[in-house]
Order: sequence, then structure tokens, then C-alpha cells
Amino acid sequence: MRNVQRKGISPLVAAVLLIAFTMSIAVILTAWVTNFTTTQKENAEKYDESLSCAYQDITAQPSFTRYNSTDHILETYITSAGVEGAEITQVSVSMDGKSFLTPKNIASPSPIKINKNEGKSILINLTALISGTQEPKKIRFYTSCGPDYFTTLTTPSGGWAPLNNYNTGDVIQLEE
Repeated sequence: MRNVQRKGISPLVAAVLLIAFTMSIAVILTAWVTNFTTTQKENAEKYDESLSCAYQDITAQPSFTRYNSTDHILETYITSAGVEGAEITQVSVSMDGKSFLTPKNIASPSPIKINKNEGKSILINLTALISGTQEPKKIRFYTSCGPDYFTTLTTPSGGWAPLNNYNTGDVIQLEE
């Protein structure tokens, strides 16, 4: 019989290799867990924001709406019946009742804040959106949640009620 001696790695090298392997697995797992939790937190924040936006139920009251066709000043009453309040940041108009012009940002005070389960009477200067004497058929108010969250006022069958007197200091301006 032949005398065969097998050599293996020394116990010290084996221990060093095991520790190195364990540490590399720990680093990989730490990186993955950190990335995973950050992604989940961002997704939860987006979901929470979209959920709160979905419950921003704003309504413009046409029965309380008046319009001054000379100065293009609109007075209306907007309510927030949602779970949370709303912030109106943009306004747009439709002259033909179908297509809306590019929304204009509210310049001052921006945004218009309406608390939940409350309403607010607002005066808005629509001159940035309208020229001439033509009256808008529809007026749309957008919330801070983006273009999918809005309320629309439609011209009543008898036309807009006239707005004769208003305090110019209360008029909200739109950006040009």
C-alpha cells in the first residue's frame, strides 16, 4: 500500500475564509435590506399622498357664483367635503364648453386653502385667461394634487349671475 498523505488547509486559513465569507454575505444582505426598506418607505409615502388626494372632495357652488364680464372677475363659493382640506393652486377656463385652456397658477395668495368640511368665498381675476367680452362656459379649479383633482363650474342655463360690486383688495390674481 501506498502511503498517501492528503494535505488540507490549515485551521487558521479555514477560519479566516469562513469569517470573510460570512462578512461578505452580511454586507450584501445589509445593502439589500437598506435598499428594500428605502423603496418601501417611498412607496408608502406616495400611496399616502395619493390616498389623501383621492379624499380631497372639493365642489364649486354654481348657485353662489357671480361674474363680472367687464373686469373678468369671478366670485364663487368652494367647499371641501373630503377627509382632508384642499389647496387650490390653478384655474383654467373653457370658452367653448369642451376644451380647457392651459391652467394658470394662482399668484397671490397661493394656494387657496380650504379646510375640511368648510367652504370659502373667493374672488378671482380671470383676465390672464380671458380677453375681450366673451364669457367662459366652464371654469375649472385644480388642487395641489395635480391635474386629475379638480372641480368644474358650468355656466348656468340663464348665464352667470352679475357681479356688480366687489372689493378689489380681495381679488385673487393669476400668474400671467
